[in-house]
Amino acid sequence: MMSALKAANKELKGMMKTVNIQDIDNLQDEIVDLMDVSNEIQETFGRSYNVPDNIDEDELLSGR
Repeated sequence: MMSALKAANKELKGMMKTVNIQDIDNLQDEIVDLMDVSNEIQETFGRSYNVPDNIDEDELLSGR
């Protein structure tokens, strides 16, 4: 078991050397920007236009 842990530790250390923190920060910034855009889109779709409830959709679709 110890040899497996040592091997995993060595592999993890090697992987950490290739990680660029700036790349991670940039990716997180992009994700935050995309989430902001997504929230704006959701807010736009959620707007109320005060359409009365008694409108007949079939009549609207038929063009009368």
